[in-house]
Amino acid sequence: MLRSLLLSFALMTSASFLVACGGDDGDGGSGAIDCDNTTEIAAGRQVVEDSCLGCHSSTLAEGSRGGAPVGINFDSDADVNDREDAIRDEAIFEAEMPPGNPLSDVEMDALEHYLTCQ
Repeated sequence: MLRSLLLSFALMTSASFLVACGGDDGDGGSGAIDCDNTTEIAAGRQVVEDSCLGCHSSTLAEGSRGGAPVGINFDSDADVNDREDAIRDEAIFEAEMPPGNPLSDVEMDALEHYLTCQ
């Protein structure tokens, strides 16, 4: 009897951990990024071009970069890839970039696709 109760408890505890860890990200979807969705990836690159290159372009002189440090540029996929974590933190998680005009939820989703799949 005790053995049966312990086994039942162990199974219920394990099941509750599985349910708790398999949660939803709140977007109503599966939460998975579809890297075959080239439209969404291109939209993410467009977010970089429209919202980031105004300050993070190698073509801008130091005084024209809106405070962005010289050398932190997003001209190419490789540049973005090098700074992927920082971009995700600043523009998506903390919603601090661009300064004074953070990205919309749609732009953040597109940017996340681009960062994940590029």
